[in-house]
Amino acid sequence: MRSTLTWIFVVPASIALGLLFDYFNVAAAWILAAILVAGGMALIHREELVLNSHVEKAGRGVIGVLAGLPLVGIGIGEVTPYVLPGLAVSIITVALGMSAGVVLAKSVKEISPQTGILCMLPGGSSTLPVIARETGADFRLVALSQYLRLLIVSLSLPLMTSIFNVTATGAAEETGTWWGALLLVVFALVGPYIGKLLHFPAPHIFAPLLLTVVAGQFIPDALVMPDFVAVIAFLIIGWFCGGGLSVQVLKIFTRQLPMTLLFI
Repeated sequence: MRSTLTWIFVVPASIALGLLFDYFNVAAAWILAAILVAGGMALIHREELVLNSHVEKAGRGVIGVLAGLPLVGIGIGEVTPYVLPGLAVSIITVALGMSAGVVLAKSVKEISPQTGILCMLPGGSSTLPVIARETGADFRLVALSQYLRLLIVSLSLPLMTSIFNVTATGAAEETGTWWGALLLVVFALVGPYIGKLLHFPAPHIFAPLLLTVVAGQFIPDALVMPDFVAVIAFLIIGWFCGGGLSVQVLKIFTRQLPMTLLFI
């Protein structure tokens, strides 16, 4: 009964805060709103806010689809010039992130090496907490680190773009069909089970991602994720990240904060 009443508050409160954040163009508005509301309830009641496992899997599947959509409709010829510099930057970035994660794990005894590495790897703030959950890392610390990085990047980005005289370009208008949108939803719901059957690493992310990329080679113009489905997925990820917060987790995060800020 208490759990039901809690969700009756958490869901509308998250939507209201998400709308507010979205209005003011806060980075990752919907996920942050859900983390704050769910995390606040978990801390007030001093117990984890448990999310239905099927709902959580569906949310993770949608995140996997969203991760694959930027690759839809991109030909091999378009990416070829960027392969070598992209690999070089990726290798350097991953090496720095892994090194920082190992140092973090050695300096804070409650943090495992995989948790430290996923805390320090940049990018994918909506994806890395999900991967952390599936690889046995502490997804709560990973989420806190990733969204702290997101906050710092979003605040510093206007300064960086002004220094380098970056010219903004308008985003291309998304097109698609109703059946293409339905197909993506099916990928999100069914993909995780296919990935688990085929023993993919982080199956709830990579199987929907691969299904989206493959389908995009044949029907690129049909695929578009409805905004409301993406918003629901972001809320779900925020609830499972924030719902696991506790005073003990925040204490650990406080101890790792100086090193996390240094590496960011």
